[in-house]
Amino acid sequence: MSGVGTSGTLSVPCNSSDIIFWTNDSWSPPTVLSTISNNDIQFTWEEDGNLDSSRNTTVNGSSIVIPFEGVGVTVLGVNHPGQDAIAVSYQLDGALFYESVPPNEDSFPTVNYQYFSISRLERDRHILIIKIMEVQSTRAYDFQGFVYVNDTFSGSFDDTDISFPQKTHTGIIVGTTVGGVLGILLLLFGIFFVRRMRSKLQVSHHESYNDNIIISDIKQTTINPHSDNSLRASGEDITLATRRPIVELSTQALRKKKVEKDSLPSLPRNAAPSEVITIYDGTGSPDGTIYDPFYSHRKSTTSSNL
Repeated sequence: MSGVGTSGTLSVPCNSSDIIFWTNDSWSPPTVLSTISNNDIQFTWEEDGNLDSSRNTTVNGSSIVIPFEGVGVTVLGVNHPGQDAIAVSYQLDGALFYESVPPNEDSFPTVNYQYFSISRLERDRHILIIKIMEVQSTRAYDFQGFVYVNDTFSGSFDDTDISFPQKTHTGIIVGTTVGGVLGILLLLFGIFFVRRMRSKLQVSHHESYNDNIIISDIKQTTINPHSDNSLRASGEDITLATRRPIVELSTQALRKKKVEKDSLPSLPRNAAPSEVITIYDGTGSPDGTIYDPFYSHRKSTTSSNL
């Protein structure tokens, strides 16, 4: 950046190509201050002569963009006579400051008037945006230029001694880190909540299954012996309530087997011819003949009776 100055302090006039006048039509062409009578010029800063021209505006919203690289900056201009208010905003790397130009009770303008000043910045590139918030047609905001300091050990100019915070990108990094941590915590909480809900649902389903009573209709069978050595079943419908039908049906089957074993009489096997004898009842009648297939089992008893 071009400028005039010594000991790390550089002055940049309003006609420098480094300065951008936004809505350029609202700013007047550069006016050389030497055309004003010497009796009307009041220098309020020691380095007079460097900023020998100015550009002014009476349009609200007019802006100036100033890029610089250094640790401090001061904006200078011409404070014209009058009581009308002038309000201006100064935005430096995202930080916003508001300043007003006080009334000038004198009958002549004051040049090299300090509109805004800040120091103790990071040694880096900065952007200063000046925006006119309120101005009257009878009293213009007149911009001469700015002075910036690119060396912390050089002589400094009068300023407000404002300690400027770190640059915007540092705040973005910190904000992103904090946001990431919060996002991870929310994700972990969501996983924990889902697992807890699933566990509760599984326990509830298991208890509901155990509490359900299954009603089944089964046929109760009664085992009776019959003369033709066959089995007959006489049944009636009953309702059985149970919690575990598989176990109960298995028990019913075991009971059925036990009934069959204990209740049924031993069926006779077919008798051999040698085991069949004829017993007479003493009348001599053929009708009194009995064929006893169980002779072998009652032989001793029959002989004693005879």
